[in-house]
Amino acid sequence: MGGSFSYQHVFNSGYGFGLNFIRDIGSDCIRTEYLGPSFVKYQSKDKWTYGYAIGLGYGHFSFDSDRFGYNDCGGLGYFVEAEVERRFTKWFGLGGGLRVFNITAKKPELRDLSYVFKTFEERNLSVQRKRYLISAAKRSLASAYLHYLPTLRIDL
Repeated sequence: MGGSFSYQHVFNSGYGFGLNFIRDIGSDCIRTEYLGPSFVKYQSKDKWTYGYAIGLGYGHFSFDSDRFGYNDCGGLGYFVEAEVERRFTKWFGLGGGLRVFNITAKKPELRDLSYVFKTFEERNLSVQRKRYLISAAKRSLASAYLHYLPTLRIDL
């Protein structure tokens, strides 16, 4: 589930520019967002319009789950979009498109169990607290890997 807002200005030559905001909310509270400018190209032939857009901007990823914990990061985001539309009248048409966007961000620090046990010994933590922190470390590791998954979206 998600949505997007785009403004695109296309000149008579078929080239133009745009501003895009994309939000995608997946299952288990995975949320990706993108905001940035884009380069667009459209061409029309008869009653068909073909176009594409390429954008580079800021991307943000967040993941929050009781099972895997919380992870939040931001960085360079990019997207590629292709569309086709069939006009039936001057003001009405139907179309569809394909959009792929991804976020590249700094890889978070991953900690294994030896790091966790070493920290326990240094801080002299109780056994109950050790169990809680081991569980949190496992959730953190899973969420760190999940935020590198690219997102594919098909609009019809």
